[in-house]
Amino acid sequence: PAAPLRGPRLLCSQIAGRMPSLPVYAVDWHRALVDRVAARAGSGRVYPTLCDYETIDRVPVASGLVVLAGLWQSLEDPPQMFLSIKAKLEQGGRLVLMERDGECLEDAKHWARKSGFERFAEPKHISGCCICVMGVRAGP
Repeated sequence: PAAPLRGPRLLCSQIAGRMPSLPVYAVDWHRALVDRVAARAGSGRVYPTLCDYETIDRVPVASGLVVLAGLWQSLEDPPQMFLSIKAKLEQGGRLVLMERDGECLEDAKHWARKSGFERFAEPKHISGCCICVMGVRAGP
């Protein structure tokens, strides 16, 4: 993770702080990281969730927003990840891809498009971070 694993510096805790009426699921595939987030999240609305490798399969709800932050270089099976996200995304929901490196973001966008996503927005005003917001492509 880009932010140190402590208190409100966790991205999941920051999101929970900005969206006080919604639960936030912090997903990882490594038990040790899930346990660290559980110990440090500091919010009763942050639910650390251990999922099968490169999926979000064990999140118990559909989501309106999925954020993949700084993990593109560690993915080995992008199609599996994006199909898993599509299965858990509510109709009209959004996928946010966040990377520090522009080339990583371009690669992530390529695989997302191949998996049925399309660009919704690409904010350029955030320094030090490349971001693309995507939605599921309509049609077949």
